[in-house]
Amino acid sequence: MADKRRFSLFADLVERHFPGCRRAFDIAGGMGKLNVELSAAASTC
Repeated sequence: MADKRRFSLFADLVERHFPGCRRAFDIAGGMGKLNVELSAAASTC
């Protein structure tokens, strides 16, 4: 079973490794959950 935190954890990793990045494309998930987490992270900056 997959870790339900995987999208938020990956969004944190992206934010740490690419500070200031304004765009990221989620092409593999198909449900947009990573996009939601990345957008939430960007709104707190």
